[in-house]
Formats: sequence, structure tokens, C-alpha cells
Amino acid sequence: MSIYLVRMAIVTCEIVLLPLLLIGILRATRSRLQKRKGPRIFQPFYDFMRLTRKSAVVSEETGPLFRGAPAASLAALLILALVTPWSGLAAPISGDLVLFVFLLAAARMASGLAALDTGTAFGGLGASRESALSILVEPTLVLALAAGAIYEGNLTLNALCQPANGRGGSAYVMPLAAAAIWLAAAVETSRMPVEDPTTHLELTMIHEAQMLEYSGPRLALVEYQSALKLTVLYGLISQFILNEMAIKSSIARVSGTFGLTIAMVVAAAVMDVFLVRLHWRKLPDLLTFGLAFSLVACLLAALRG
Repeated sequence: MSIYLVRMAIVTCEIVLLPLLLIGILRATRSRLQKRKGPRIFQPFYDFMRLTRKSAVVSEETGPLFRGAPAASLAALLILALVTPWSGLAAPISGDLVLFVFLLAAARMASGLAALDTGTAFGGLGASRESALSILVEPTLVLALAAGAIYEGNLTLNALCQPANGRGGSAYVMPLAAAAIWLAAAVETSRMPVEDPTTHLELTMIHEAQMLEYSGPRLALVEYQSALKLTVLYGLISQFILNEMAIKSSIARVSGTFGLTIAMVVAAAVMDVFLVRLHWRKLPDLLTFGLAFSLVACLLAALRG
């Protein structure tokens, strides 16, 4: 029981602090690459506290769905963070790959319904675009997680932080699955080349278009949700990479996860600066690569099993 409580306390602290810290690192890195002074690394913490103290401006056309969606979406993502071993430690609550994809879809559905509830053109546009992309993203995530489950011989997500027999050299199963999740994460976290997180042109927005009507504490929750989703997905990718390296020590996995996650955040900042946003019609072609990577990873894992 004491080990369980300690693990829960560590994961809770990571869930509270790490997402906003990673967003601060991402924004600071992007600013330096653009030769700007930019915000401080801890600026997202100040922004979050500032938004929670502000009063919200809510349109009279919106209903309870719009008002309750941020809390519902955040609840789904918090459960996702508790059932996924994204930090390198076994998750306090056991989950499987189906639950992982379901919780992501639940959070996306709540955000989409809230955007439709506003009755604005841009909210509906963003919700429809994100729903269309999810058709390609969800199979990619399912197959990538299935590849890891087949190779480890266990359907639970905790198997990802406990490599079977400490074996490495997985015939590219883990690298291919990690690459597939990386492409899926570009959609889920609204990063380049899928979406420009800094754009102010509503017609090019996907996820950002659903946030236009939020303000005050609800906007703080929505911003934190995006940071938490990025943290969980990048942490999950780190577990696939560490499994390929056959690292089993808890201390090594936690430190390795932290280092790899920061490296991926820096890589995301570089992509934000040097890549251009793809045309909407080109996005299915890009995401098809992720689907192909995950499918090949599943086949290789099944052949080695």
C-alpha cells in the first residue's frame, strides 16, 4: 500500500507541474530560434493563475454543454494520465490500449460538442476538421499500441514500462510504433505541420478554432488540457524508445523519460519554426504514413511472437 501511495504522489506531482513546464520550454525554445527574447520558461504557470482569477465572458447563445465541456474533457485526460505509464513508472491504475484511445476520443468529443454548441462558423469548422482527422489518428494509435502489446505479450499499458525479459533489438517494432505515435501526436497536440499553434487566421485553424469562445478559468482548463495531452503522448513515445534500449531500472526509465520528453518538445519547437503548415488536402497523405508505420510494426511483432 505504501508503494502505491508513493507512486500515486509522484505521478500526481508530475501531472500538476510537468505539462506547463514543457509548454514553457517549447515556447522559450521557439522564441530563441526566432531570435526573440520571448516568455520565460515558467510563464505558463503565471498565465494559468492569471486566467483562473479572471471572470469568464460567456455568450448568451451557449448552453450548459459549452460551460461543462472543459471540466469533462479535463476529467477524461486526467484519467488517461493515471492509466498510462507515460512517466516511466507503472501507472497507479491499470489500463489497456482500448481505454487509452477511448479516453482520448472522449476528450475530443467533449471539445467538439462544446464548439458546436457555440453556434459560430469557426467553432463548427474546427470541430468538423478535428473529427475528420481523428478517423486516421485513432487506427494509428490502436495499431501502434497493439504492436507494443503483442511484442511484450501483455495488453495492459503498464507492460510498456516493464520490457519482457529486458530484451532489445525488437526488429524495428518499437521505433516504428514510436514514429506512428509521433505523427498521431502532431494531430492530437495541434503541432506543425498539421496546424500552426501561433496562427491568428481562423480559416486555417483546427483545434485552436474550438477555443475562440473560451475565456477566464475555462480557457485555463483548455490550455492545461493541451499541455497534459502533449505530456502523456510524448511520455508514451519515450517508453517505446526505452523499451527498444531494454532499460528496466525505474530510476533510469524516469530520468530517460524526462530527457527524451524534453528532447521531443525541443524538436516540436524546431518544427514549429522551420516547417510550414500543410494544405488541408495533404494531411491525409501525411497521416497515412503513421498508419503504415503502425501496421508494419504490428506485423513484425506478430512474426516475432
